[in-house]
Amino acid sequence: MEFIPGARTLDLFSKPNTLLSVREVVGIIYKCAKALDYAHRQGIIHRDIKPSNLLFTEDRDIKVSDFSIARINRSDQTSTQFDGFLGSPLYMSPEQINEWDISTNTDIFSLGTVMYEMLTGHHPFKGDSLASIANNITNENTQSLSEFRTDIPEGLEYILARMMKKKNSKRYSSGLDLAADLALIFDDLEKIETQDDLKEKFESLQGLGFFKGFNDAEIWSLVRASNWDSYPPGKTIIKEGESDNSFYIILAGQVGIEKNGQSLDTLKEGDCFGEMGFLSSTERTATITAKTDVSLIRVNKSTLDRADETTQLRFLKVFVDTVIDRFKQTTSILANIKQI
Repeated sequence: MEFIPGARTLDLFSKPNTLLSVREVVGIIYKCAKALDYAHRQGIIHRDIKPSNLLFTEDRDIKVSDFSIARINRSDQTSTQFDGFLGSPLYMSPEQINEWDISTNTDIFSLGTVMYEMLTGHHPFKGDSLASIANNITNENTQSLSEFRTDIPEGLEYILARMMKKKNSKRYSSGLDLAADLALIFDDLEKIETQDDLKEKFESLQGLGFFKGFNDAEIWSLVRASNWDSYPPGKTIIKEGESDNSFYIILAGQVGIEKNGQSLDTLKEGDCFGEMGFLSSTERTATITAKTDVSLIRVNKSTLDRADETTQLRFLKVFVDTVIDRFKQTTSILANIKQI
């Protein structure tokens, strides 16, 4: 094949801390779909679509590489071809796993697996053995993209689900059909965050004491999983007596704490509140109001479930340490009051 100077494989962009923006991922998959459509119309099925066989060039173009096990279905084919269990198991379609007849949309299924990994940083069918991987591919549904991040348009969920249907008759029949649907959602993608926006959020979390000890991959996982809210001065964030199951970390600004109409304290950037509600979904015992323009990150059990297991464990450990520190402060205050 041609030499492509400076090219990198898409493996680089399939990890939680190195993901591209949703828009750029869709653009890459769009180009792959068009390239595969051309190959399929020439009677060629690639059979080994995976991140390491998709090259990202210096000018941000895409090249589909390594047709070494491609199946060629055309009259001028004279060389010996091999059939059977060929390809990379993690990216195989159900029909490849079962050694059934394949069609062009076996490549569509594999491309869907690549897109899932590039959007989430996680492989949808990973297992600890070949048998486990095969079972996941042929029988198990994948987790929704929304379980990993909050910036996925509904149309993209539909497209990916269709690409990865277990029955090939229910998938896109051609790369051109897939590319057409991807083109339709580009307007929606204009409304979601750019990679620069996400990087700014990453840096804001990286600088907070609460996240000291988190590695970059864990912070990126939380950036994509958590809810980000802003409040103008005077806006109530938590109201005394209401139920709420969220935990809040202030990114910028100040909030006031009131109980029974009496001012108790002021919290600022880096401080957190809402621990008891997060633990037990009990009624709030105080009112929290924005004193200035406030930006904060809001985490509850459902949003935390979107993050990977390692990030969840790290978050919960730091959360418990925070609760213990808060109890120590409260105990000290109560002891001083008693002495007085």
